[in-house]
Amino acid sequence: MPLIPPRAQAGARRSDRQEDLLEQLEQIFTREGFRDLTIADLSSRLHCSRRTLYELAGSKDDLVALVVERFLDRNFSRGSEATQTAQTARERLELFTGAVTEDAQRVSVAFADDLFRTPRTASLLADYDQRCAQLVEALIRDGQGRGEFRPANPQLAAEGIMAAVSRIQDTELLAELGLDYARATREILDLLLFGLGATPG
Repeated sequence: MPLIPPRAQAGARRSDRQEDLLEQLEQIFTREGFRDLTIADLSSRLHCSRRTLYELAGSKDDLVALVVERFLDRNFSRGSEATQTAQTARERLELFTGAVTEDAQRVSVAFADDLFRTPRTASLLADYDQRCAQLVEALIRDGQGRGEFRPANPQLAAEGIMAAVSRIQDTELLAELGLDYARATREILDLLLFGLGATPG
């Protein structure tokens, strides 16, 4: 069982066509952003009617929120599920952070900028970050209970890990460090987990 279960999805069951449209919308948004796009633009590019999009959500803002929430929830579920294959708390932390940041490496600067600048999606992102931090904290507590980590403050440790992982998503910083994202993630986790009493691999 996941220590923090993925959030249950609300709303009516969607058709295969609607799920396909949401997938295409996600691809457009993560590649180009969404603030400057209109429902007319989207219906033209997706070869569907505006009514079809309004059946998914009642407004453009609602549609953006739906796509973003779907993207974040799927990402969190992927990370939560990844922890189930590990044998140690350290491995669970590595698998979770690796899984939830995989999609983040594929999105455009425009999409990330729109997420932060739009109040509704910024709120969704804050909720997502909080869920991630809660799961990391639960994994740390579990590791402490197993004697893998020393008894540091688990909430502080979780916030430190999530802050570090978020920071090294900056492509300019990675270039300055001379590291790719995967290597930077491993190194920062080695540093942080060593402070918790883990042995660097």
